[in-house]
Amino acid sequence: VAAYSRVGGRAAAYCVASGKALLAAASLDVPALRQRLGTLVAHTKNSITDFDTLLGELERTRSRGYAENREEWRLGVCGL
Repeated sequence: VAAYSRVGGRAAAYCVASGKALLAAASLDVPALRQRLGTLVAHTKNSITDFDTLLGELERTRSRGYAENREEWRLGVCGL
């Protein structure tokens, strides 16, 4: 299975595994992260749109050592 993306394309960091890994590793405090991300927009029905839910996901990412995308950016595409 291949997930195609365009060179230089963008994806919402809170919706993709690589973005969540970077956010989890960043040293931004909660207010700064909230300001940086702004409103969390749903890209699929599985997208995280609640900031507190995202914080929990980032904490799980830090504790287990990997990030997950469960069809949050594109339906049918998951990632670790």
